[in-house]
Amino acid sequence: MSLPKFNEACLELYTPNLSLETYPTRSFRFLSKLLPAEFIAFGSLQLDSQNLSIDLSESVSNFAQVMPIFAELMGQYDLFRWDPTVNNGKPFTTSDFFSSRQFKQLDIYEDVFKALGVTNHCAVLIPGYHNEINFVGIERKGSVDYSPRERKLLLLAQSQLANARALAHEHSKASHRAIDPRVLNQAGLTPREADVLKWLAEGKSNEEIAILLSISPHTVKSYLKVIFKKISVENRLSAALWAIQTCRHQELNIHSQNRVNLTYPPPSRG
Repeated sequence: MSLPKFNEACLELYTPNLSLETYPTRSFRFLSKLLPAEFIAFGSLQLDSQNLSIDLSESVSNFAQVMPIFAELMGQYDLFRWDPTVNNGKPFTTSDFFSSRQFKQLDIYEDVFKALGVTNHCAVLIPGYHNEINFVGIERKGSVDYSPRERKLLLLAQSQLANARALAHEHSKASHRAIDPRVLNQAGLTPREADVLKWLAEGKSNEEIAILLSISPHTVKSYLKVIFKKISVENRLSAALWAIQTCRHQELNIHSQNRVNLTYPPPSRG
């Protein structure tokens, strides 16, 4: 991959509205531009609650069914134990620990990876921010291993993923997420009503909204009257909160569709 293409992928990673909710999807798009994979997983282990959440780049058959088994077996192997010190924090792959034949003889392959159709696993640590450990798993089928060139590329990508994660945490401290008029439109407002409410939720006055949308303050007031009635609120604050919560709810719905939550470490058998 050329440097301009790598920079282009980085720019997309850092585009506006980066948040903890959008981070997994951003990382998937970023990595998919760098190297091929069947699917990519982002896992975040919260150290205080020991909750491990895993997001996927796409829907994967049998994933939800085999993940409890994975959680039960993962601690037995350096390759999967969620340890940020493995390989000194640098990206590592299945072949760093096992030959293809050895890997296919393991219980975790038989019970988990075989069911997913995966034969090559690459893990990239995303250095933690506060009380979390994050990894990206890049999964492949077939016998083609990750090349030395791809490993070097992943080292470069690792620092970008870490910076983006830290930035997402900083954005999460903001009082609210950016308002997406498209979400408000989907929630029942007309496109123009959605634009008006977006700017109201961003703290703009009627006069400022009028300038931004090239309409009169009187027209803005008329739009707000209709909006308040549609969403069953009585004032600007309630309307702003409705817009924020509606967009937040939509983000959570989109980014949790392919998420599996597990308890780590898992309870022992028997």
